Amino acid sequence: MRDAIQARYQVIVSTLRTNTDPRDKAFADVVETNLEFSNAAAMDLYSGKMSWGEYNKQRKNITDTIKAEHKRVYGG
Repeated sequence: MRDAIQARYQVIVSTLRTNTDPRDKAFADVVETNLEFSNAAAMDLYSGKMSWGEYNKQRKNITDTIKAEHKRVYGG
């Protein structure tokens, strides 16, 4: 499941990078960086370094960051 999610995000990032709007390229960086944070949190969860509660907090923070950056990059 995690591989499918990562593959989907890679398609999104690739699509954003091929668009001509410079905002898309900026947002691609945001998505890519936060995907790395998400993967690191998942690895910490799976290896027992992080509890489910902490993982869910991290996941929410990542989602909130992406939403805020989307609003900043695209306005509105």
